[in-house]
Amino acid sequence: MSFKCLKSTRVFIRGSAFRRAAAASFSVALALASLSLPSSATTLVYKSFDDLMKEADAVVAGLVVSVDSQYNANREIYTFVTLDQVEVLSGNYTGSTLTIRLKGGKVQNDISHVIGSPEFTEGERVVLFVNGNGKYMVPIVGWTQGVFRIQQDPVTSLDVIKDADGNRVVGVQNGNVLRDLVVPSEATILRQAAGLVAGQSRYEGAAGTSDSKPSEPVTLQAQRTALRTAPTLTADAFRGLIRNSVAVQQNKTALASVRIMDFSVPNANVDATNEGKTSPPNVAPGPVGAPELPRRSDLAPVKDQQ
Repeated sequence: MSFKCLKSTRVFIRGSAFRRAAAASFSVALALASLSLPSSATTLVYKSFDDLMKEADAVVAGLVVSVDSQYNANREIYTFVTLDQVEVLSGNYTGSTLTIRLKGGKVQNDISHVIGSPEFTEGERVVLFVNGNGKYMVPIVGWTQGVFRIQQDPVTSLDVIKDADGNRVVGVQNGNVLRDLVVPSEATILRQAAGLVAGQSRYEGAAGTSDSKPSEPVTLQAQRTALRTAPTLTADAFRGLIRNSVAVQQNKTALASVRIMDFSVPNANVDATNEGKTSPPNVAPGPVGAPELPRRSDLAPVKDQQ
């Protein structure tokens, strides 16, 4: 293939034609720039099983009976997840129901999504490592890392444990949760533990290799194969591991339940990101009219507990 040198040519555009051309060029530049911008992501510190136990105010199991999203006085959306049949596995809590508050959710046509925050469904059973309820934007240790779902195994009919993303939990070893990582986390989790346990986020690529086909050491491949064939940890066994953990600290902090009925009152529940500031008067939702298209905002991560 041969190349020819071309002489430069100057093109002069005057008046409205110039303005139209400049505007069109600027629009194209913005479109190209938006395509090259990386997606916002939340980066979390890896939490081992021992970390979860040490940092939780309490560890509870329960049935999700309500998932309710509301505006606060600043017109930010928060979601209240209420558990019934609460079983306290560690910590100090005496109620039979527990409501936790998480930032984000959907109210009418407004959607606010915190990247890396766990989501819940009415009717599911969960085990939660709760910390800072009513204070932190996500009051769970390690965000999704502190959420485990209890599901019935279709083959054995036993209640088994899966993580927040649906991966099978197969045990706890050397203070780490062992899981068959098939579904990656939405957030980027910094891998502090060696090997398979800490996993890899969907936003992480293997250094020096193609993201589509990352290479793995032979030992890591063997670990993955072993975990894929290991039986899923039963819910009873997981409860036993929590109760018997040497990392349990007696009554570190009494666990509190958020009161949904008080949420619309200014300063009733001060946000962790807005402490010390006076909330403005309540802002009523907009007038009822033609339905709007859903609006979604992915909230950038803020300084929070890790």
